[in-house]
Amino acid sequence: MFEAYFEAYFNLLPGTWFASFIYSLFPIIVSGVFLLKDKNENKATHYAVSLHGVMISALFFFSWAVLGLGWSGEKWLILLFSMPIIMIFSIIFSYFKFTGNKKLHLLHLITLFLTPYLWLWALMAYMDDWL
Repeated sequence: MFEAYFEAYFNLLPGTWFASFIYSLFPIIVSGVFLLKDKNENKATHYAVSLHGVMISALFFFSWAVLGLGWSGEKWLILLFSMPIIMIFSIIFSYFKFTGNKKLHLLHLITLFLTPYLWLWALMAYMDDWL
């Protein structure tokens, strides 16, 4: 059941490493939009509402660094499984604390759509086991 879902989902996006690199830039752009459009006076909150996209992209880029340095292995699984969960909580925090135009929350759909795709690529890089 889940195999058909994942196969259908991941076939929506081309699966090359270059496409994954390009896709990993979109969450950073979304975070940049939230950073620029937030009107919060508190600097910590101002930066926290825009952290969600940077987190998943950082996980993706760090996974390639881990692969390149030959550090692949199971020791990274806690980071790999906790980062998307923390990102989801960051999106929820952003939803309630963002003081700009509320229509910008539709951009979270981009981040939520790309997260499983980038997470799969990160998982393969961390484990050095490719589909």
